Amino acid sequence: MGYAEHGLGRLTEAADCYRQALGIFQELGDLFEEAWVHIHLGDDHHAAGEITGAGDSWTRALDILDGLRHPDAEQVRAKLSGIS
Repeated sequence: MGYAEHGLGRLTEAADCYRQALGIFQELGDLFEEAWVHIHLGDDHHAAGEITGAGDSWTRALDILDGLRHPDAEQVRAKLSGIS
């Protein structure tokens, strides 16, 4: 839902959906999906001009992906380097 809301330009609604999804994946202990939600939430913050929020979300995603030794960490690292 968050991805669809974001695509429609409804950034506040997208962020709400992403936060709900975070709670679900955190409850389930699904770190990979939690990381992806953080990435999308960061994208949403970035689109809304909320650079600090974007950086915080992407940093959390990067921490998780690095911990999982997942290759997608490089994609998030690139996003972070684009805002610093």
